Amino acid sequence: MMFDSTEELWFRWWIDEVVEAGYIYSYHYHPEQYLLAPAFSYKYDKHLKTRTKELESNLLSPHQYTADYRIDWNKNARGFFFLSISDQLNLKSVPFVAQETEDGNNNYYSIVEIKAGFSKFHAGREFSINAKWMLQRFGVYVNKVIIGNKKGLFKDTFVPEKYLLTDKTKQNRTLHFEPRTLEEFIKETKDGR
Repeated sequence: MMFDSTEELWFRWWIDEVVEAGYIYSYHYHPEQYLLAPAFSYKYDKHLKTRTKELESNLLSPHQYTADYRIDWNKNARGFFFLSISDQLNLKSVPFVAQETEDGNNNYYSIVEIKAGFSKFHAGREFSINAKWMLQRFGVYVNKVIIGNKKGLFKDTFVPEKYLLTDKTKQNRTLHFEPRTLEEFIKETKDGR
């Protein structure tokens, strides 16, 4: 499978460990596309020699958004990996905000956008607008997940085993924090309650 960025691959490693531990039911890379704004076109008359022809032209292209991942959570992940806005708890105490599925079965999912720890192209600006638009238009919260060597998801939760070695030379990766395993993260979270 090809990924749009190395960070998306690294996040996949993180997800795979959480799936194996039984906290994620399923996940989808590049899930459904959302139409945030339709195209705007207009009609005009073009005068020809003997008649008038009505033409149509696009003024603005449609604006669509596709998240990087959709995660469908198992119920045992609540409090460790996600909370819902309806929980009325501090959402910053967990890595993900989830919303309830529309099937009425009390199932939860998270929409995720992966970002590098640093971007010289100001990618965060477009994400911020898209995230607000998604919440306003569809009622869907988009989680911004930072994957970096100094801050972000791996520092806040656990480091996937595959990430501990560099991608090319398979040498120990230099980390700017003390790595934890998934088991250590779960234990520390349980003990902190």
